[in-house]
Amino acid sequence: MLNNFNNDFFKLARTIDDPIAFGKELSLYLQRELKADRCSIVTKNKVTGEIEIRAESAELDHAVSREIINQVMESGESVFLENASAEPDCSRSISRYEFLSIIGIPLTFQHKLLGVMYFDRITDLTPFHPVNFEKAKYYADDVSKVILNQGQILDLNHEVRLAEFHHIIGSSKTMQNIYRLIRKAAETIITVYIHGETGTGKELVAHAIHKLSNRKNFPLKKVNCGALPYSLINAELFGSEKGSFTDSKTMRKGVFEQAHKGTLFLDEIGEIPYNMQAKLLRAVENKEITRLGGEKSIPIDVKIIVASQKNLELEAEKNNFRTDLFHRISELQIDLPPLRERKEDIPLLAQHFLEIRKKELNTPEISLSVSALNALQFYDWKSGNVRELRNTIFNAMIKHEDNGKIAAGELNIDHKKKKIDKTNEEQLSLKDILEETAYNYISQIYEENDRNISATARISGVSRNNIYKILGFETKNKRPERRSGKRR
Repeated sequence: MLNNFNNDFFKLARTIDDPIAFGKELSLYLQRELKADRCSIVTKNKVTGEIEIRAESAELDHAVSREIINQVMESGESVFLENASAEPDCSRSISRYEFLSIIGIPLTFQHKLLGVMYFDRITDLTPFHPVNFEKAKYYADDVSKVILNQGQILDLNHEVRLAEFHHIIGSSKTMQNIYRLIRKAAETIITVYIHGETGTGKELVAHAIHKLSNRKNFPLKKVNCGALPYSLINAELFGSEKGSFTDSKTMRKGVFEQAHKGTLFLDEIGEIPYNMQAKLLRAVENKEITRLGGEKSIPIDVKIIVASQKNLELEAEKNNFRTDLFHRISELQIDLPPLRERKEDIPLLAQHFLEIRKKELNTPEISLSVSALNALQFYDWKSGNVRELRNTIFNAMIKHEDNGKIAAGELNIDHKKKKIDKTNEEQLSLKDILEETAYNYISQIYEENDRNISATARISGVSRNNIYKILGFETKNKRPERRSGKRR
């Protein structure tokens, strides 16, 4: 059910550019999904403070409940009323109806309220079910993203400038925490381990640490350990004396010496052979190295930053990486999130890459359509993260034939691999939602009827055996302790 929503919703978001037409289609779709009489997308005017309906699936005789919408906006919490007319403190506008079932869900972006997704049902005296409420909350995140894009709420060029941190782009809470760790890493001599998938920006983080440190006026040397032939690793890292191997006619300094008083960045350190890791450990611990073919210990003064897309802690547990070396190089660990876990930054990143290529191609008028932005946000970016996003933007701009807007179809990304493909974990989360909803519903009836199983079965229409299972009774004669926590 929810898989179908993601599929249909994605198609809708990437094919309609006009905000008014999109809003109408979106609200109609959500109305059908929740079997509501109406779905409204509501925002508040920043100047007047008045509630404004941005999109609505149907014009009904009764108005939306501004009281409920204001409640959601002020509290930031979802509201579910099976029959608002029966509430003792309901307003006159609601009480005049015999029956009115309402769901209100906040729409947020980066912890900021964008608006409210409002559903009501007045026909057939049939209230919304708790499952409808859970579905609406599930949809809210994706609806927020496309509402943000369709409404052009962000002035993207301005936001990119505000969100840039030493060539790293992102204003999400996750990235703000990364920036905090970068500053801390730059303040001291401690070793830093940057962990992240390919394309997440590990090298940019290393550069930022160096530029913010008091070593910024000294060299930053980078070595891609995974690209070094085994026979050259020793000499590349620690240097070599004249005659230490064939064709070695002069002394050569390794990167540890070349980075003296500066920073040494060892990228993909997990690829260094196990038997070479002991010598690397001694260099890190003792702050001295010995060149290949030499005997003299040479003191070094470098800040060491390492990076790997492998989880080095797990590699150490598998004996593929020395445990003592892991602990020595990871005095501060920075875990970079994959792009799929910070999708709120995608519009900023896309605009940043667009501006870079516009200058190179001299195409000042080219821009991304709203459907293209939606397509970018719904793609999973599993293979290349930010680097893949950059290449996607660059390729689309080269192939684009005029200075107009780039459409979603020009991005050439494989939409079949997006979030339609649900993992077992996501399926379990839906199972958990349904189980929790059933528990909340049954336990409320159970408590309201003095914990009487027969009364609970009669009122809910659920068999006694199933009630035992839902409430977690170990036996039919033993009552469980009440669960702690709030009902959904």
